[in-house]
Amino acid sequence: MRKAIDISGQKYGKLFVVSRADNSSTGRVKWNCRCDCGVKKVVAGNHLKSGAIISCGCLAIERGKQSATHKMSKTRTYGIWNGMWQRCTNPNSSGFYLYGGRGIKVCGKWESFENFFADMGEAPTGKSLDRINSDLDYSPENCRWADDFVQANNTRRNRYITINGETLSHTQWSKRLGGNPNLVYLRIRAGWSAEDAVTVPVFHR
Repeated sequence: MRKAIDISGQKYGKLFVVSRADNSSTGRVKWNCRCDCGVKKVVAGNHLKSGAIISCGCLAIERGKQSATHKMSKTRTYGIWNGMWQRCTNPNSSGFYLYGGRGIKVCGKWESFENFFADMGEAPTGKSLDRINSDLDYSPENCRWADDFVQANNTRRNRYITINGETLSHTQWSKRLGGNPNLVYLRIRAGWSAEDAVTVPVFHR
């Protein structure tokens, strides 16, 4: 049998792994964990790594209470809040590697949907949650409601080009040309010079 990898000191959701637990009765590798709320819990390693268990149970209880009190569990704003949590805490989330996987967290205040809603309000139509600095955590100081253009212009892979003393991002130059937001990026990848990529007009059939 392969020796279990020591995951002591790692954190999965709200659970901090303290040490290996006694698993002589089941043969399954289990770990002593401490939840952010202070409760201690023994959790199987596969449940931690899969994201099946990310708290002592307090998170589900808290979300259930919130759902019962704020009556917004089926709204778009609640879905955005929940999606934020999934990206940052659930390794099974498709976007986890871009968020929780690279250390992006949700501030403690926003564990409560009510606090999130008090800070951000209802999600405006056509806009979604955007971090102003994409390398920092989700917090009131670093978040805003932004449309797709602002979000695209704020991605880590966006680059800036200066032509004739004017500096704009790939997305901004593409918008000026009236093409796809990725037009300039795709042109440069295809071998175009930066100047041609941002100045050659788009010909529509």
